[in-house]
Amino acid sequence: MRVIKVVAIAAAMLGSAVNGIARAAELSPGQKMAATVIQQWPDGVLPGTKTVWGYEEGTLLDGMAAEWHATGNGADFAYIKAAVDKCVGPDGTVAGYQAEGQTLDDLEMGRAVLLVYRVTREEKYAKAAKLLHDQLAVQPRTASGGYWHKKIYPNQMWLDGAYMAEPFRAMYAVTFGETATSICAIRRRG
Repeated sequence: MRVIKVVAIAAAMLGSAVNGIARAAELSPGQKMAATVIQQWPDGVLPGTKTVWGYEEGTLLDGMAAEWHATGNGADFAYIKAAVDKCVGPDGTVAGYQAEGQTLDDLEMGRAVLLVYRVTREEKYAKAAKLLHDQLAVQPRTASGGYWHKKIYPNQMWLDGAYMAEPFRAMYAVTFGETATSICAIRRRG
């Protein structure tokens, strides 16, 4: 009888341990999302987009970055870096970026560039981020000082433009130690 009790208790404990391991192995919704993204778009390019340098990809990489920050999963960061590396050349040039269009849409992927720079400290990413940041010095502005969404939309400020430009600008300032004085100098030039 005693042996049966010991076996029953051991079996219950083992079952409980296996159940706990199974629950720990379950993925969070964010982890499932990241795994799905990597599986469905292994190249970091959304189907139907014109180029890999676009706000669509940038928004996708923002989600991947949020998941990477939450979990520290190296595969998520590797995905972000690989997507950025498709666009950033060894000299810091950005394939697909068209400065003459003066569109805030082109700044969205700059956050992923800055993230990769902050982790790797590779100079090419700093140069690419500076190229994007320099656009803000010449970006057309409204009379009240807000950025035009695009050169082709005179005096129009769009909410998604603020979503793309301001977080990039803030992250750039933190990354490279810009002060309020240097930011004001950019505004005066623009």
